[in-house]
Amino acid sequence: MLFLCQAHGWRVGESPIIYEDRRAGASKISRAEIYKATYTVLRLAYRRLRNAKTAWQSRVSSAQ
Repeated sequence: MLFLCQAHGWRVGESPIIYEDRRAGASKISRAEIYKATYTVLRLAYRRLRNAKTAWQSRVSSAQ
């Protein structure tokens, strides 16, 4: 989109988005949602490590 605007000779500007930190109140994310997200991150990390180990083992066995 930016490329097309510049290609037409239009001026492009940016304006920053400023987020204010929460001063009072609780998180809108439920505890169950936090646990589910943590589980997903750990599951994906485990899968990545397992695949890396398998790839490493196949390289070692093919080199022999």
